[in-house]
Amino acid sequence: MTTKGLFGFCKEGTRKATYCHRESYPSGLGVKVVAFCRNTSMDKLNRLFDEIIMVDEEEEMTPKQVQAYKNYLPQAYWNENLDWITVLKHTKDPTWPLADGFKFMVEYGSFLGSMRCRWIYTINLDTQMLEVYKNGLEKIGIATDVDPAQYLNKDALIPVLVGEFPLNKIPDDWLEAVKK
Repeated sequence: MTTKGLFGFCKEGTRKATYCHRESYPSGLGVKVVAFCRNTSMDKLNRLFDEIIMVDEEEEMTPKQVQAYKNYLPQAYWNENLDWITVLKHTKDPTWPLADGFKFMVEYGSFLGSMRCRWIYTINLDTQMLEVYKNGLEKIGIATDVDPAQYLNKDALIPVLVGEFPLNKIPDDWLEAVKK
């Protein structure tokens, strides 16, 4: 089973979010996002947001992007014809490229409205808070990645804030707080 989610930023009403295909639950992607926040100053987070270039998943990668992205994928997926869809599918940690200075993120904000979007991590630069949301199939307690049409529940598409933490001082017990 894959646990899909979103990771991104919000600043001045603009959202920049990308897809995470695997392990988006708090003890997976959540831990990586918290580490990223703890190791990145507010100034740098703001600069990152301003410098991020959003790309469409159908857009062709440049040779430079292909070479750079090989750092973030298992070697089995390296090839000269790498595409953004493969990048999305096999990158477990979307914070890693940003931390390294790779400024491209695949635009996936529309995934917010999907039942399969189980977890959402937003670095809100306006409030200087990390927001953690439960969503979709996770919210209604469906354990497997089944066809969400079977469980269409419009309330499940309204994310529930399960944790909000100051970016400059995320508590050590943040994970326990999110699980409650």
